[in-house]
Amino acid sequence: MTSDPASNRPVRRRNRHGRGAKGRMLPPQLRLRRHPMEPFSQMVGRAMGALPADVVERLDSVEVLSLNAPVADEHQPSPEDAAPLLGTADPARGRVLLYRWPLIMEARRARRPLKDVVADRLAYELSALWGEAPEQIDPRFGLPR
Repeated sequence: MTSDPASNRPVRRRNRHGRGAKGRMLPPQLRLRRHPMEPFSQMVGRAMGALPADVVERLDSVEVLSLNAPVADEHQPSPEDAAPLLGTADPARGRVLLYRWPLIMEARRARRPLKDVVADRLAYELSALWGEAPEQIDPRFGLPR
């Protein structure tokens, strides 16, 4: 038995007819599950940390964001005409966007681990941002990790 904080009376939490416990199973301050973007954002962070030290220093001026999917834009070609957009680099803003769902689908299609696809796409987008070859950004570009 627990007590009701408002009236300080004991509250009964009983199992009626075998249907399970009544009430919350966890305290209100604990979350029941993580948002699906959290592990992906952590994976992007690990990919950024695995880059060579000179590249990591240059990342201070770059904003790397992860989104679920690209936002529809009138300047983009129609989905039937274009290959899936896995990420974009915006040199004017100094920003790289990585898209979770297209990267997951690419990893399944290529039968590669998602972490490898994310690391390669991050190196590719950074190379597009800085005008360098992806191999200069990450020497392991295209190789299994």
